[in-house]
Amino acid sequence: MMGIKYRKLSLSFPIVAIFLTSCSGGQISALPTSTVNVPPAAMSTPSPTDTPRLTFTPTATPTPHLPVLSGTQIPASDVVISADNIDQVVELARWGKGVITDAAYSPDGKLIGIATTLGVSLYDAETLDERVSIDTDASVASIAFSPDGKFLATGLIGNVVKLWGVVDGALFEILENPTQESISNTPNKFAFSNLSFSPDGGLIAGGSSNGYITLWQIENGVLINTIENPAHKAVLDIFFSPDGQSLFYLSGDGNVREVNALDGEQIHIFAGVSIRVAAISPDGMILATYESFRDPVQFSVVGYLYLWSVESGDKLQTIQAREPYFTESDISSLAFSVDGKSIGAAGEDQSGRIWNVEDGSLQASFDELHPTDGYGYYLNYFTVSFSPDGKNILLAGSNVFGIWDLETEELINRVENNTDSIIDIALLGDGQTLVSLEWPKIALLQFPSGTVVSSGDSLLSDSQVTFDPDGVQLLTSRYDNTVQFWSSDGKDVIKEFEWDRSDSDDGIQRAIEAIAVSPDGQTMALEMRYTGKVELRKMSDGSLIKNLQTGTKFGYSGTLIFTPDGKYLVASLSDTIRLFNLDDGIILGSFRGGLGVALHPDGSILAGGGEGKTITVWKIPGGEVLYTLKDQPDVVRAVTFSPNGEYLIAGIDDGTIEVFLAQDGELLKSWKGHTEGVRDVLFTPDGRYVISASIDGTVRVWGIKP
Repeated sequence: MMGIKYRKLSLSFPIVAIFLTSCSGGQISALPTSTVNVPPAAMSTPSPTDTPRLTFTPTATPTPHLPVLSGTQIPASDVVISADNIDQVVELARWGKGVITDAAYSPDGKLIGIATTLGVSLYDAETLDERVSIDTDASVASIAFSPDGKFLATGLIGNVVKLWGVVDGALFEILENPTQESISNTPNKFAFSNLSFSPDGGLIAGGSSNGYITLWQIENGVLINTIENPAHKAVLDIFFSPDGQSLFYLSGDGNVREVNALDGEQIHIFAGVSIRVAAISPDGMILATYESFRDPVQFSVVGYLYLWSVESGDKLQTIQAREPYFTESDISSLAFSVDGKSIGAAGEDQSGRIWNVEDGSLQASFDELHPTDGYGYYLNYFTVSFSPDGKNILLAGSNVFGIWDLETEELINRVENNTDSIIDIALLGDGQTLVSLEWPKIALLQFPSGTVVSSGDSLLSDSQVTFDPDGVQLLTSRYDNTVQFWSSDGKDVIKEFEWDRSDSDDGIQRAIEAIAVSPDGQTMALEMRYTGKVELRKMSDGSLIKNLQTGTKFGYSGTLIFTPDGKYLVASLSDTIRLFNLDDGIILGSFRGGLGVALHPDGSILAGGGEGKTITVWKIPGGEVLYTLKDQPDVVRAVTFSPNGEYLIAGIDDGTIEVFLAQDGELLKSWKGHTEGVRDVLFTPDGRYVISASIDGTVRVWGIKP
């Protein structure tokens, strides 16, 4: 069952490319696509015997998509990107298979569908070999198999539902949502975050983040009805009752509502404090919900799993699923076993549990996917499903999925070839090694081949990743107040500094939010979250040189940059930038717009992206505003200058990359490829390529084809 999705979603893009791959890794071939116009809303009630009869008229064969796996050599380019050739720049490569967003068994149990920020892959349920890969060019928020197993529905960003053939991955139907306005508090990035087929396969219902439920007839794509959530909140989960007469949906106001499937008339409301996920038993008699809240007595977050009688609305069982003081994570997905005797849950910490429905006792726990790197604060959306034969349980999310045998409680198989959100990238000085931070794991890749050089379990960082000026050492930092110096190949720890987390004036535990190295390689700057300080320390022995007072103890998205002459330090936290004079530690200026920060190569200009969809460029050290670029497509979280300083590039939350003239901010070009927000962007030192990283789990390379 679907639940609250924590990953931020972005706008979709219109190109659709579909691929079919054999389990033996055979040739990739393109498949035809089809577009069906959805007629205006019409009231139509299908009979229980209606059977989907989708028609399919192939169009011209699309061009195969870019490489998606690491180790694919990109076309070599000898052309430096400039205003004269900016129109020729294209996406040359895409490294990464995307972040897992949903998973489901096919009705016959032979296939497992894995939805990602890039598309859907269908795996053999026994061998976990990939059978079919569907590239949607939009982030997939939810999937559902039709009851006959012939079709797979995908809920996409942009409030579109697409139906695909399970055998070959061909596109059969596009179901548009005519209700694009929002009655919820979700800003302009709508998605069908949950889908459900009626038991007879005649209808499909989609719950959207814009606060509406939409029902279509599968046979002809006709819109049956649009149901408005009276709470004016996002629809977080949706499912039909086993008899197909009712729809249950979880609302953003923390309640579950049962409504008539066709006219939307409310039948019952299951009121909670803050229900996060829900599921219904196979016989439709029991509703399971999970909610968490801060206990005023224990001063800690607790979570409860409730089992309700659907008929009476009474609570049948209360299970404490999250003990106080963070001993367990929140539940992100629920599912009943086939026989309805057990309820399974997936946790944000990548673990799973099963309880007995009758007495609420814990039956089994599955922790093999839980990270073993010592980090206790993974917060990923994970989903749980039982196999149709009741023998296995599936847990999926982030970059991994696994299957367990329910009888032995042993992990049968796991696949870990997806990627997690990439929040930072950096290039070694020679431009031949790319560092990619999938928080908190780091991967080192050869550039331009994309081949993974190192990706050890111990190579971790919580903030920026950076090299020393000589490119000999890679610096990483962690929230436990540790800084490690790695060899440039990521294989050996050269040295490590660790400081007492409580070593602050007011006793607040410190955490390193950002790290930077001075141009002469003698000093490192550490932004210490919760203390209001930036610490300057010696690279040689880690000893403290001085503290710089930022004036704020709280924030996020910290960034530190030394000016090329080493005289000033740029420190950003949240949406504010501070410029320090390093001689006396005085703040020379404070500027709004610090989510993404970059310095011009000569150190005379500072650019910052802001939450207000703006980019501001200042002259430093004076702080005069040179220009402000307003009304960007979304929040700007990454900016960078070209090596020659002529161009400014911005990475935006809707997945767009924009290129401007640095002199006056003239927009030269917009590139669209990422399906979710861009978190970092950079030029290669030779100016021939632009590399971008996104929370869609991909690194993309842009340049001019030879």
